[in-house]
Amino acid sequence: MGSIDSPLSRPHVPALDGMRGLAILAIMVLHFGDLCGRATAAQRAWHVGISPLWMGVDLFFVLSGFLITRILLAAKGKPRFFFNFYGRRTVRIFPLYYGVLFGIFVLLPLIRPDRPAPELRAQQVWFWTYLSNFRMAWTGRLWATNVVRVNHFWSLAVEEQFYLVWPTLVYLMDRRALGRMCLAIIAAAPVARAVAILGFQVDWAVVFGTTPFRMDTLCYGALIAVLAQDPKALERVRRWAPSVVVLCLAALACLFAARGGLDSGQRTIQISAYTLTGPLFAGLILWTLARPGPTRLSWAFEARWLRFLGKYSYGLYVFHYLLLPQYQHVFSLIDPRASSELGIVQTLAFEALGMGCSVAIAILSYHLYEAQFLKIKRYFSPRDRREIPSPVGASGPLAARSE
Repeated sequence: MGSIDSPLSRPHVPALDGMRGLAILAIMVLHFGDLCGRATAAQRAWHVGISPLWMGVDLFFVLSGFLITRILLAAKGKPRFFFNFYGRRTVRIFPLYYGVLFGIFVLLPLIRPDRPAPELRAQQVWFWTYLSNFRMAWTGRLWATNVVRVNHFWSLAVEEQFYLVWPTLVYLMDRRALGRMCLAIIAAAPVARAVAILGFQVDWAVVFGTTPFRMDTLCYGALIAVLAQDPKALERVRRWAPSVVVLCLAALACLFAARGGLDSGQRTIQISAYTLTGPLFAGLILWTLARPGPTRLSWAFEARWLRFLGKYSYGLYVFHYLLLPQYQHVFSLIDPRASSELGIVQTLAFEALGMGCSVAIAILSYHLYEAQFLKIKRYFSPRDRREIPSPVGASGPLAARSE
């Protein structure tokens, strides 16, 4: 693999845990903070301030592209390539995801026949088949949210669709061909977004949530995994990483100032900002981890609290938005003055409540439920576990560590 001195070549990279923790923190702040009202200047400024935090999902995509491609490249040529990969994905991802769907669509109606909303119940096939992102794009509508919120499952669908196709491509292509394909997708995706938006006037949800239009972020991560196979190529690219990060941040700052925020549904943002997140986060990974020894950035991302959030990020992602209506109900009992639109202080209090509850639920879910299925992973392991690295959890950034 890559240089033995590069952290990217090590079986476990703690800084990537921290990056994943940062990603889920950004997403939770955005979703919980969206309950803030807009009546005052301070409230409107709050929404402007949190508007870029949707980029946490793009950080997940870049990490996922890197981690999954790295595992697949290491496993290439070994026995049971597909069997081991899909077996480990299944026991890590499916129990929580399908367990939640079973609770929503099977158990909940037994307790409350009127729940969940009839519209959501009628559309459940899109969730069982990991196609909710395409349904959202097709209709341009989100689901009713009277009891549970499942709109965020679109990104889980994108990652699952990536997992479905990518192993075959890695298996069939040599390293150079795979790298060239990543570059082609990275170049084509922004053009496709611009043509779809400007030429065909597609709905915001098409570009926001469908896999073809978000593949460049996944391929930026995959390209890093390919480059990590060649220490010289990795070093050449690493030298440009700080400049790329600074330029992307400067461009995003200009967009933020010009547009009064970075609303992920605005056409201008979808054309421009979506193109900047991939190189931004790929450059951040290279800047942090592609050089020998620790750096200030790697130390920052290795902070315990960030790595803690990263460890439970899959459960945090699933539960934090899913149970948001329940958190609202609890918060209204604590503060009877709270309405559907909160003040700044109330919003901060709700952020703390939502995050605290989500962390507790994610920990319980992992140790009492998900970990029982992880015991099956030993049946999908290579004969020599040293042959295949398992960095930061072998099922991608949205899943917790499972070494």
